[in-house]
Amino acid sequence: IHANFPFSSGLGSSAALAVAIIQALSAFLGHSLDLPIVNHLAYLVEMSAHGTPSGVDNSVISYNKPIWFIKDKTPQVLKPGSNFHFVIADTGVKKSTSVTVGELASKRNDEHEKIDLHYEAIGQIVKKGKIAFELGEQIRFGELMNENQLHLEAIGVSSQELDTLISASLKAGALGAKLTGGGRGGFMVALSPSIKTQGISQALIDAGAK
Repeated sequence: IHANFPFSSGLGSSAALAVAIIQALSAFLGHSLDLPIVNHLAYLVEMSAHGTPSGVDNSVISYNKPIWFIKDKTPQVLKPGSNFHFVIADTGVKKSTSVTVGELASKRNDEHEKIDLHYEAIGQIVKKGKIAFELGEQIRFGELMNENQLHLEAIGVSSQELDTLISASLKAGALGAKLTGGGRGGFMVALSPSIKTQGISQALIDAGAK
């Protein structure tokens, strides 16, 4: 397999690869699969790759649309209330999602009350984010991205490289920015106030984005 997208970077590359192969093989055999079945099969592949994946990566990629994701429930397709423009940047640091998830699970065993408070706060932020997304409230959505990032930093899944790029994007005018994927490296994502993203992109490159 030759791929032009980065692995171990928080972009859901393993799930993308799983969905692509499942759809390619089913098409080759002349036996098309419904999206829920494709999604389930891709989740089984994700389990072999990551141990205990959330299921969000394979769901987003299977449905190929923005979704509202709750584990063990059918994804709900979301329609944004306006056009959202995102910029993603690579720290250049490779980090396995399964390793990060395992380390966080171990940390939670020792600090479960503290970690769970952050989990609960992130859950509330995501619910507010859904509303802002559907209403097209981009400034509010960006604020919630920033709040989310603070909690991710607190539970130890950010990194100096991620923090540097996030700070650079905000200084360049991004409405919000946060890490994506398992963290500790990989990619970050910033919300641009308009389709003109060159200023944010250049600021990220200047700050060391790969």
